[in-house]
Amino acid sequence: MSRFRRVLHGVASSYFLLVVTAVYSLASVPLALKYLDTDHFALWTVVSALVAYLNLVDAGMTGSVARLLVDHALRRNGGEYGGLILTGWLVFAVQGMIIFSVGLGITHWFARFECVSAGLQPEFYQLIFWQCVQVLLTFLVRIFYLILNANQRMDLANYTSSLTLGLGFFIQWFFFARGLGMLSFPVSGIISGLVALGCQVWACYRFQLLPDAGCWGRPSWRQFRHLFDYCKDVFFIALGNQLIIASQPFIIKRLLGAEAVGLWGTGLKSYTLLNQLVWRISDMSQVAFADMLARGEAVKLRRRYHDVAASSFAIAGWAAVTFALCNHLFVPLWTHGRFQWQIQHDILLAIWLLVRARRHGESTNAVFFASLVAIGALLYFGPEPKSFERSLGPSPYQWMYFHVPFIDGLRVARRATILFQIVVC
Repeated sequence: MSRFRRVLHGVASSYFLLVVTAVYSLASVPLALKYLDTDHFALWTVVSALVAYLNLVDAGMTGSVARLLVDHALRRNGGEYGGLILTGWLVFAVQGMIIFSVGLGITHWFARFECVSAGLQPEFYQLIFWQCVQVLLTFLVRIFYLILNANQRMDLANYTSSLTLGLGFFIQWFFFARGLGMLSFPVSGIISGLVALGCQVWACYRFQLLPDAGCWGRPSWRQFRHLFDYCKDVFFIALGNQLIIASQPFIIKRLLGAEAVGLWGTGLKSYTLLNQLVWRISDMSQVAFADMLARGEAVKLRRRYHDVAASSFAIAGWAAVTFALCNHLFVPLWTHGRFQWQIQHDILLAIWLLVRARRHGESTNAVFFASLVAIGALLYFGPEPKSFERSLGPSPYQWMYFHVPFIDGLRVARRATILFQIVVC
């Protein structure tokens, strides 16, 4: 299979995974709210954010192993490829044990820091323990996903993730119905993780992605230093993203209470999915870019990167305006009125998405400024249906239809949301 077809299969399968992820997210929140009260749901949100910070122990090593495996994937029996796999697995095992130990060690301090009530503390301690077990398992099996990725078989990895995500939802539902409560989340994750491990190991052997017997080589300090030299800069990027994205639940829980944490986590679900939609093509192209770099195809790499960046930003422009128009209507419908979300939050998040995406391309100024104009019109005229007709109707913004045709399509999403609200309510 050619490199282009592998990338195409990877992108197609990744969008299939995105659809499955969207369905899972849309179904899992109402499911959790059905079986958990606000305090338990907020506690789960805070623990998820804590685990995300503990994952920083990875220190960029996952990206380093994934990138360097690409350099040696064409010489599977040369010893370097197998030695790198073993070195990476040992590093992941040590990191998983560190996360497990640190997670259990800070449990009591974190409960005091977040003012967890005495009645919830036993469940909180159990939740931390099983969540750390799930993270340890994830680190132990991560290398097989990276092997599929390095050999440009992202399609197999994506289909496996889709299968285990769907399976995890039904396992989660089963344990919720049996009264397991918050522990349904990590237990379902552990079981679906074991299923994913079996699928990925089978795929690696079935498609001969591992070295032959006797050609594995050995883990070495030299390879570890090479991995560390590559990952040290990636770590600071990951740390910065983590501080920007996952620090809010701790602050909100401590200052505003449990209900505000639940509202924040729920309101950002669709934003997270839109981010995956925007960057899916770029993410699936990274291995192909690394392969071009390893082959010395610098000119083609530069041209392909520019094309991918421009496409991603065009999608970001549509996603940002659609999110600003629709999310504040969708959240109360999704949660059956349990949470109300303000449009001001959506507008700020939409602008943030545009600013982040703007850094990835230089020839997308038209979409960038047109999206800002659309959000500005929304700010000026307001979010109500009649105001919407004025702001994106034929007057006074008719010029936008001729110069930025995609803006006309934004009315479809907005009107569909309004119609859905009328039908349901």
